[in-house]
Amino acid sequence: MIIEKELINKDSVEEVFNKGIDVVFQDEISGESLNFFPENCFTIILLDECDGGKCITGLNKYDLKAQQLFIHLPKREYRWDLSPATKGRRLIINDAILKTFSPTLKFTFSSYSKYEMIQPDDETYHRFSLEFNAIRKEIAADVVFPELINARVRLLALIINLWVEHAYGNKALSTPDNLAFRFHMLVDKYYKTQKNVAFYAEELCITPNYLG
Repeated sequence: MIIEKELINKDSVEEVFNKGIDVVFQDEISGESLNFFPENCFTIILLDECDGGKCITGLNKYDLKAQQLFIHLPKREYRWDLSPATKGRRLIINDAILKTFSPTLKFTFSSYSKYEMIQPDDETYHRFSLEFNAIRKEIAADVVFPELINARVRLLALIINLWVEHAYGNKALSTPDNLAFRFHMLVDKYYKTQKNVAFYAEELCITPNYLG
C-alpha cells in the first residue's frame, strides 16, 4: 500500500503488514509524519528536494539537503524539522525483512551502526531513486507479490551497504572490535546447533556472565 503523509499512522501501517506485505511506501513526507515511527520497523528516507531544515538524532544533528538518504535505526530517537518545500519518499519496513539480511546488512541497519545519513553522488542518488520507484511500482501493481517487494528492499539495502563500504572502507561494515556485532555473527552461524551461552562466550574470549 502507498500512504500519503496525512494518512500515516499506526493503524494504516498495521493494516498493510496484516495483509502479508512487509513494506509501506510513503509518497509524501513531512516533519510530523517522519516523527511517527512504528515499533518493530526500520525506515529508509530519501530526500529528493530540500532547501533547508534539520534532523536531530541521538548521534548527530544534520543540516538537510537534497539527495540525502537517511536510515532510521531501531532504538534511536529522531526529530525532524523540514522546510515546507521538501519532497521525499520513505519506506517503512517490517523487521521481518531484517531477519532475512546477511550479518553485514543486519549490522548496517541495526542500532549499532553509526551510518544513519548518506550524502551520495548524483549517480548513486539516481540508483537509490530507481530502486524506490521499483518498490513503489511493485506495491501499486494489480497483483502484488510480497516476496518480490522484499527482494527489492534487500537489493536497496545491499546498494546502501556497498556505498557505505566504498565511502568509509571495509572497517565500517565489518567492525571486528564490536563485541555485539561479533556475537550476532556467531548466532547467525550457529543458532541451529548451539544454544548454550558458554559456547558463544568461549568463542568471544569472555566469560558467560559478561556476555549475559
